[in-house]
Amino acid sequence: MKRSKLAFLFLFLVLLMVYILFLKHHYSSFGPSSFRLPPHLQPASDRTKATRSNSSDGDRYLYGIMFDAGSTGTRVHIFRFQMENEAPRLDHETFRAIKPGLSAYADDPQKCSAGIMELLDVARSTVPPSKWTRTPVVLKATAGLRMLPGEKANKLLDRVRALFQNSPFQSRDDSVSIMEGTDEGISAWITINFLTGRRSFPGSPTVGMLDLGGGSTQITFSPRDEVRKVLRRPAEQNPLCVPSATRVS
Repeated sequence: MKRSKLAFLFLFLVLLMVYILFLKHHYSSFGPSSFRLPPHLQPASDRTKATRSNSSDGDRYLYGIMFDAGSTGTRVHIFRFQMENEAPRLDHETFRAIKPGLSAYADDPQKCSAGIMELLDVARSTVPPSKWTRTPVVLKATAGLRMLPGEKANKLLDRVRALFQNSPFQSRDDSVSIMEGTDEGISAWITINFLTGRRSFPGSPTVGMLDLGGGSTQITFSPRDEVRKVLRRPAEQNPLCVPSATRVS
C-alpha cells in the first residue's frame, strides 16, 4: 500500500513538471514583438506601418499601354506610374516602334496582326503578370487612318479591337478609335506639360507644342490673358488670329 502511494505521488509530480514545461514553452512565444492588437484597435500610425510592410513594391505602381497608330508606323508606349499622395508620377516608360503604319494594310487588314501582336508581346514582358487584367490598353489612330475611306479604316480598327480583346489586358470597344486632329493636338499639349511638371498647380506657366507628323501637323498653346484679348478681335483686324489648337493636314 505504501509503495502504491509513492508510485502515485511520483507519477503526479512527473505530470506536474510536464505541464509546467508545456506552459513555459507555450507562453514564451508570445513576447512583446509577437503580440498584436486587432486591426480596429490599433493606432492609426501602426495600421499605416503594417500596410506598408505587408504591401510589395509592385502595389505602388500603376501601368498603362498606349498605341499610337500614325501614318508611317505604329508605336507602343508602356507607362509605369508611381502613386505619391494619391497623385500619379511617371516613373518609367518603355517604347517600341514598328513600320509601316496601319494604313498600309488597308486592302488586307489581317496582315496588320503580326505587328500588333509584336507590340503586345513587348507589353506582356514589361507589365508584371499580376497587373495585366488591371492595365488598360488603348490605340489611337491619327492622320493615316483619317485619310482612308471609312469602311477600310473601320475594318482595320475592328481587327485591332479583336486582338486587344484576346489579350490579357483591360480593353473595351472604345479602346480602339481614330483621334480627331484637334484632340491629337490637345492631348499632346497636356502630355508635354505633364511631363515637364508645368501643370502642377492652376495658373502655372505652360509651354506650346508643335507636332510635325507624317500626315498632319498640330500647333497647340495656351494663350495668355493679354494675348487672348487680341485673339477676340475679328480676323480681318488681326492677321495673327489663330485658335488655341490648330491642325494642318
